[in-house]
Amino acid sequence: MLPGMITIYAISAAWLAHFIPVSQLLTEGVLSFLRGDLTKIAVVGVASSLPPTALSNSS
Repeated sequence: MLPGMITIYAISAAWLAHFIPVSQLLTEGVLSFLRGDLTKIAVVGVASSLPPTALSNSS
């Protein structure tokens, strides 16, 4: 997931550079979304390491 996210961020930052100053590109276009994306990757990583029975709803 991380290589895909890096690719999307690079393409998006290049596109966004046409609309905002480069000095604001990192803070406005990357850092504001980075925490959420890294959190999603962490959640998927933890969930995928659990055994399938831990995720099923068999009450």
